[in-house]
Amino acid sequence: MFLYPVGEVFFVRVILHCDMNSFYASVEMLYQPHLRTVPLAVGGDEEKRHGIVLAKNEWAKARGVKTGEPLFQSRQKCPQLVVVPPHYDRYHRISHMANQIYRRYSDRVEPFSIDESWVDLTGCVDSFAEGVQVAEQIRRTIEQELGVTVSIGVSYNKIFAKLGSELKKPNAVTALPPSALQTIIWPLSPRALLFVGPVTEKKLARIGIHTIGDLANAPETTLRSLLGKWGHTLHQYALGHEYAPVAYWGESPPVKSIGNSTTLPKNLMHADAFVPVVYMLCECVAERLRLGHLRAEVLHLWLRDADLCSQTRQIQLGAPTQVSGRLAKACFRLIHKHWDGAPIRSIGIQVSQLSFEKDAYQLSIFSQKEQKNAELERCIDDLRHRFGHWSIARAVTLQDTQLKIDPLEENSLHSVAFRKGVL
Repeated sequence: MFLYPVGEVFFVRVILHCDMNSFYASVEMLYQPHLRTVPLAVGGDEEKRHGIVLAKNEWAKARGVKTGEPLFQSRQKCPQLVVVPPHYDRYHRISHMANQIYRRYSDRVEPFSIDESWVDLTGCVDSFAEGVQVAEQIRRTIEQELGVTVSIGVSYNKIFAKLGSELKKPNAVTALPPSALQTIIWPLSPRALLFVGPVTEKKLARIGIHTIGDLANAPETTLRSLLGKWGHTLHQYALGHEYAPVAYWGESPPVKSIGNSTTLPKNLMHADAFVPVVYMLCECVAERLRLGHLRAEVLHLWLRDADLCSQTRQIQLGAPTQVSGRLAKACFRLIHKHWDGAPIRSIGIQVSQLSFEKDAYQLSIFSQKEQKNAELERCIDDLRHRFGHWSIARAVTLQDTQLKIDPLEENSLHSVAFRKGVL
């Protein structure tokens, strides 16, 4: 079960998940050493209320500061908190250097986010124990050469390697061999599994599933009726049956979704307040679809209220589209149907079930209008590429000058993170 073929020889799978600790904050402390001994958070513009904690150091964590919470709440917990703006050029540079270190040990290095990567050592080491030794070497090398720390999970698949990197932080290596399945992994909460969020956790708890072991031993039919196809997927994860390969370095997996999100300058309190934000985000998503010569069939709407409670809803678009107006109308239908009136602080829009422009699809009586709108928006794309994103804009998006941000560049939604929020 745990063997992987390399040529004509079978090796025990050895997968690493490398997660750099408090990454943004660690890089800022690297560039500003005097911040190493004070509570530190990396956050957005507090004056525009794009002020959420993107990362924090251990000093801030010890005082209760949490990633994702508004900065004003963090300051209430920790008045001494030092907040610095993000420097994404620095983070990308250190991230690239870390991945080059991983490549010294394997050609299968798959970035998961800017601070996380999987590394497949299968066939590069002779045993699982040697894989753990290599992980220790990588941990020490990252600290010595880059000045930041990394936590590494070592296991026989990607899901458990990711789980392992979360168990011990910071600057640690955690090994989860096949023998750890029932002794270490099964007693953990289902939230320890990738893609299991608070909504799924509550659904599982309602039917008596409180651990990964409970999930593994539950009837699959029950899980399918509760979670749909994800019931089968999570059941397989809990059993340790996850065989997704680690991609080769530079190998680009097919795009499965495109999304944008933003934290708002002020809470959305009434339905009309959604209009400029929705159009702004939908235009960015639609432009990215056209740049990739893609169309989408499903739209997902993510809302987070002032208490940081999130909900996600989705809707079928009827026919593949890359037109912002179609996306916006679908969003408004979801908002009208599902929004409970709670003040909304953050909003995200994502599309999935993508297909290429050249792919055939069923036309409707409205197809001619759709094509004209797509051509019009391509002209707008050209103007924005030449003169800047805000050289041309819908009048409705200019109602509030605080909304004048460029989410196309700054607020791209990570598909996996969004997917995790859905669950």
